[in-house]
Amino acid sequence: MPTSAVIGYCHPGTVRAEFCASLISTVMEGSTPLDTVITLEWGPNISTARNKIAADFLTRPTPWLLMCDTDMVFAGDALDRLIAAADPAERPIVGALCYSPIAGSTDPYPTMYELVEKGPGRVGFVRPETVPDNQLVRVSATGTGFLLIHRTALVKIRDHTGDVAAPWFRETSAGAHQAAQSHHYMMHFPPHPARAADPHYADFSAYHKAHRAAARCYIGERIGYGDCMDAQLRPVPAPAAGEQPGLELHHAHVEFSLQNGVSLTALEHDYPGISDPATVGAWIETDANFRWLCAWHHRGAAGAHTVSHSDWEASQYVQGLITKGM
Repeated sequence: MPTSAVIGYCHPGTVRAEFCASLISTVMEGSTPLDTVITLEWGPNISTARNKIAADFLTRPTPWLLMCDTDMVFAGDALDRLIAAADPAERPIVGALCYSPIAGSTDPYPTMYELVEKGPGRVGFVRPETVPDNQLVRVSATGTGFLLIHRTALVKIRDHTGDVAAPWFRETSAGAHQAAQSHHYMMHFPPHPARAADPHYADFSAYHKAHRAAARCYIGERIGYGDCMDAQLRPVPAPAAGEQPGLELHHAHVEFSLQNGVSLTALEHDYPGISDPATVGAWIETDANFRWLCAWHHRGAAGAHTVSHSDWEASQYVQGLITKGM
């Protein structure tokens, strides 16, 4: 009877179709029995998620853990071949041959690393351009793209590090880099009248007319106007005097369309005195709920209506944090 394994991976909420197809192939075509698949939805601090998966795995009697990344595509018998090449004592950690980009090269390099001396008192990792076919290669390090680990190795590493929070994986310092972000969720809007039928819409228009000339983008006032753009993505820096072009009036806390779903108790906590249902609609169209934003920071790729709250908040203090995705 073949030895058994557990597959573990973390994900941002969704996985690619190719990865899903690879998992299905492993279950249907592979000969290694799978005791379970450990999945964990997580954010950018991926080392914590991997530590949690490893800890979960060790609560089970299964001998092998296959950790894989959700951008991997692999054959249905890839796990079988890794287990056949591994050994609990001699080769308790075996990785598949994976590739990733490398700076300065148009061709991907294998995720195999050797620790070498790069100068007096300086050591670092280097990656080979090519690798031999169909044989095991001993390396100093590899990635977790498709990594098979025997439970005894995890136990030894945990006992050696003595680190309760991060026994196996830890984030390291990183240079400047970029990463695409996506967010998918369902909004549940309460019933509401058409905007044109809102009796307080005149208050919105009156505020806009009264304050537009002196208005400045809320984000630009903090980090500078270098990122500010209008709806056509044209730069709109604030002049020394006069009107800053491309501005829009944003409902900072409660949109008009949500007023019928507002909890008066919650609103009263932050805005005392707004506890009468009849006054909520009027309050929505007041200075307390307004914020001037350029189109880019309002509804563009870096907008309050587009990016996550944490990213939008950070963009007040980090210039160039968010750019339009490809």
